[in-house]
Amino acid sequence: LEAILDEHEVARAEQVSRVRANAMACPAKPTCGLAMTDAENVLPSYVAAIEQAGLGDLDVVIRMTGCPNNCVRPPSSEIGIYGYGKNDHVVLVGGSRNGDRLAHVLYSRISEEKMVPALVGVFRAIRERNVEKLPAGDFLHRADPAQLRAWAGVADGS
Repeated sequence: LEAILDEHEVARAEQVSRVRANAMACPAKPTCGLAMTDAENVLPSYVAAIEQAGLGDLDVVIRMTGCPNNCVRPPSSEIGIYGYGKNDHVVLVGGSRNGDRLAHVLYSRISEEKMVPALVGVFRAIRERNVEKLPAGDFLHRADPAQLRAWAGVADGS
C-alpha cells in the first residue's frame, strides 16, 4: 500500500503541515451548481503560499466554500472563506473549533488577487501578535478587525 501511495506521490501524514491538515473546502466549481467561485481547487494554493511563508506549522483551521450556503461551515471556523461573486470572497475570522462561536467579517469582499497576501498577513499576525499564545480562533475573535487588516497589510478587499 505504501509503495502505491509513494508511486502516486501521496504525502504521508508526517509530511503534511498543520495548516494543510486543518484545511477543508467544498467541491464548489465546477461540481456544484450553486458555487460562484472555486474552493477545492484553490485552497491548496492558498495553503502552499502560507507554507512558503514559513507559517505552515501554525495550528489554524481554514474552511472554504464557493458560495454563501457554507457547506463546510466557514462561519464557525477560525478562518472562513466563502465565494460571493465571480471574483469576490468574504473572509471571516474568530470562530471556534468546537462550533460554539461564530466568526466575524474581516473582509466583506476580497478579490482572488488579494487573498494570498491577506491570508499570509493574518497568519503572520497570529504568530507575531498573539502574545498570550491563545488558540488562533480566540486571538482572531479578540482582535479588532481594522487592526487585524492593518497587521495583514491588506486594508480592504476591493
